[in-house]
Amino acid sequence: MKDRKDYIVEKAFDVFMNKGYDSASITVLQKELGISRGAMYRYFKSKEELFFEVIDRYVFELFDRFMPKVAEEITLAGLIEYLYHYNERIYQYFGKQNIETRFLNFTALIIQAAKHYPGFTEKMKILNDEYIDLWKRAIVNSITKKEIRGDVDVNVLARLFSTESKNLKFIEQEFEQESKFMQKIRIWKRDREYLYSLIRK
Repeated sequence: MKDRKDYIVEKAFDVFMNKGYDSASITVLQKELGISRGAMYRYFKSKEELFFEVIDRYVFELFDRFMPKVAEEITLAGLIEYLYHYNERIYQYFGKQNIETRFLNFTALIIQAAKHYPGFTEKMKILNDEYIDLWKRAIVNSITKKEIRGDVDVNVLARLFSTESKNLKFIEQEFEQESKFMQKIRIWKRDREYLYSLIRK
């Protein structure tokens, strides 16, 4: 029974990503999943309930699955390396084929969740705050271990390290043999290593 439910959630994830929440009616979901309406309702009372399960599993649980608790003593250099490999795991998770399209569809799914999932924005804010706090902890640890200067503003520096890289044209020129997604991962690491070098002792 659990396997059938997992199958429904997995396939519904693709349907919601490719067609969008509004276009993915129960009839569409039933056809795409290849199951009867009764079989779907056996596990989920409505499209909304199924959508909530998809978001829980492929957004919130995604963070838990690929980003377990980081060591309390982690430093900036360690966190940069850790998150770089975390991004690589995300790349593997989405699959190398059509990664850009799938990631764009996933981004669209996030936007739909903000509209249809009660409390989604608040949950994402908590995750973002935890992410910034992770950088703050790494900065403080690096200061304590005298790996970086002690006169830095921890809050400002944490925001700088946690901000995404945007210069895709530059990325393509430097890593033109790789997919845009992998290019972004590599430039993400390079930007943070450069920022780290500016404050390193």
